[in-house]
Amino acid sequence: MANNSIELFKLKSIQAIIHFKWHTYTQWWYIWYLLYFLVYVAFYLADLYYCISSRTYDENNEIIEDNRIYALSISLKCICFGFNIGLAVYECLSSSGFCPYFSDPWNYIDIGVIIFYTPIAIID
Repeated sequence: MANNSIELFKLKSIQAIIHFKWHTYTQWWYIWYLLYFLVYVAFYLADLYYCISSRTYDENNEIIEDNRIYALSISLKCICFGFNIGLAVYECLSSSGFCPYFSDPWNYIDIGVIIFYTPIAIID
């Protein structure tokens, strides 16, 4: 059965269909998802940098002074939380059931990012 599947992809007609579908639909979807994720990472890093750079620490890593503008800090966290909701919706829509979803180890990373950001943002 496996050899027949591999032989199927060598046919020019199947290659043409895959090429057409990739360039018509799939390629732009992955580009938009990549851009979405890169914007999310940029806001997350901005939040992290702002959180670390606006505080003064002593030699024991105790916070001496906190110079953050709380409106900016909260807005960055809300933007990241909104992106997390978008990622959670995508993960729910793309899953094909509970057990098959967790059979892929990469999905643990996706769920971990979504679950652990909220308590970290609240603690900060």
